[in-house]
Amino acid sequence: MTKEQYKKFAFVTHELDQLVKKINPNIHHITYIEQNGLVETVDIHFSDGLVRTVNISGDSLLAITKDVLKHI
Repeated sequence: MTKEQYKKFAFVTHELDQLVKKINPNIHHITYIEQNGLVETVDIHFSDGLVRTVNISGDSLLAITKDVLKHI
């Protein structure tokens, strides 16, 4: 994991996770996933078992936030 990917991982698993749970109480948690150093996604796990995947490859922290909020 690169330094930039680690920053995204930390942001998604801490600050963004807390934010989306406050906005939508039906969200259980979100996870950052990096695949082969190329594809980055955030999985949004809802309390009912539904999982939505958001592609965040190349996104800044602000863009990640916007992209995830569109899907909740």
